[in-house]
Amino acid sequence: MTSSLANYKTEALSASYDNVRIRHSKALVSLLSRYLPDNAKILEVGPGHGHFLRAAAAAGMLPDAIEPSDEFRSRLIDSGIDISTEEVPPIGRPDSSYDLINACMVLENLPTSREAGEFACEAHRVLRPGGIISLIFPDYMTWGRFFFDEHYTHSFITTEERVRHLLSCQGFEVIRAEHVLGWYWVENTPLRAVARHICNTLMWPLHTRLAYWFMRYAGLRTIHWKIRKTLFPAIVMIAKRSP
Repeated sequence: MTSSLANYKTEALSASYDNVRIRHSKALVSLLSRYLPDNAKILEVGPGHGHFLRAAAAAGMLPDAIEPSDEFRSRLIDSGIDISTEEVPPIGRPDSSYDLINACMVLENLPTSREAGEFACEAHRVLRPGGIISLIFPDYMTWGRFFFDEHYTHSFITTEERVRHLLSCQGFEVIRAEHVLGWYWVENTPLRAVARHICNTLMWPLHTRLAYWFMRYAGLRTIHWKIRKTLFPAIVMIAKRSP
């Protein structure tokens, strides 16, 4: 039987948005490199369009990936990246195999806290002692009900404190957590943090029920959805595996 995730698709990226994702991925690779050995062996779960995977390979990392979506996987294979198809959890890899596991916008798509806990447990198993896991996930505390409207797969509610607790229970130590603005993320600075808060404040009216119904009445449903999707508050969390 074909998995529903094998049929998962998203809209194509514009050229400008694609460039934003490329810059974001390079910045994330640069940040993670501080915690990794040379020629680190990495596993990306859910690489999607493949921006991080390509940036990591260009930086000298040794990439491996799991992607259940047929559409995403075919694009990556066409670009010369070979990836496997299984769903997670579990993670079908040997113990202590990787220096890094990267999962961007994956955790919130797991059905329940049970699968989220199993994913963290499996990540701990396949990471080497001292290896790290990098997670990027939406912040439900600011997304509210839009969390469920953004994609039909969103099920496990993600907040900073929930994910901290999830990781600590499975033997991880959180070493970095940053609140960021969608894909427009580079390493945080005080000025960027202020800009993020200003943007979140200006975005607040768009999250109200009044704006929701007005934009639909005005025929602007798609524009309203895309603005909220693009400028979403997210969290970047990096945690280290215990010895």
